[in-house]
Formats: sequence, C-alpha cells, structure tokens
Amino acid sequence: MAFRLVPRTPSVRTGTDAEAEVVQSTGGAVIPTGETKSCEGGWWVGVYSADGLSERPTAPGRIRLKVLVISDDGKLARVQGANGFEFDVPTSQPICLPSFPGETVKLRAGTTIECSLVPGTHDRLSNVLVEDDLLKERPEFENAPDDSLGWTPEIATGLGFEKQ
Repeated sequence: MAFRLVPRTPSVRTGTDAEAEVVQSTGGAVIPTGETKSCEGGWWVGVYSADGLSERPTAPGRIRLKVLVISDDGKLARVQGANGFEFDVPTSQPICLPSFPGETVKLRAGTTIECSLVPGTHDRLSNVLVEDDLLKERPEFENAPDDSLGWTPEIATGLGFEKQ
C-alpha cells in the first residue's frame, strides 16, 4: 500500500481532514484507503496509489488478472495476478452476466480480466469479466447507403420523392 504525508495545518486537524485534503489536492485521482495514522507534524494517509495511476480496487471477493499468453494448442491461458503469481487456466471461461447463464468467453493474450476464484481452488475461475472489452468505443457506422436518402432543407428528397 502507498502512503501520502499530509502536514498539519489549520485546515487539517484530523485524519478525516487529511483524507479530504488528499482527494481535493489530487482532483480525486488518489483515493484514501481509510488507514490514516498520526505522525510527527502531520498524517500518514494510506492510499491505493500514490500518484493515482495504478489500477482501481476490485470488488470484494474478486481479483484482476492479466492474460499473458495462450498455449500453442489454444486450450490454456497463462494469467498473472497483481502480486506476480502466474498460473494456467482454460481459455474458455464462464462469463459474469446473469442474463446469459452458461455462456462462456474465450480469453485472449494481452487482455485484463476481473473474476472470482472457485472456492477451495487456486486456479479455477468463475464470473469472468473481460475489462478491455468494456473500454472499447462503439464501432463506427456508415451514413445513409446512397445520396437519395436523408433530408435537405427546402428540397423534397428521400423515400417517396424523386431526387432533384
């Protein structure tokens, strides 16, 4: 965990004030963990990232993994956790969408996933969510298929009208 030192000032008298100062001074980029300790001349504020650039925390019971490589036969994927621990999992994983029970997702190298571990195991995943797919922009769409469709001010064009 990272820490930020916040000096005591007339506006920063308590640990809660110190946490608020961290959020305010960084524009919300740095998030306090709630573990704030008093020290000589100020406060040590525990934060998820000292610069606001590391990954956001996951939901309780979920972990974030990076898919490193896919095996030559395409059946296994090597994944790595935040602590550097690596293990292999099947490339076909159950997705995290209750509206699609029984559906699976195929893991791809270089993507980041968020998931839960099956209780009692260390290498079986459940409720997999591919984060990189959520961050893509929507695909581009072409405009009207030909010039006759559409609307032009003061000109009768479009379906049911002849092109001027």
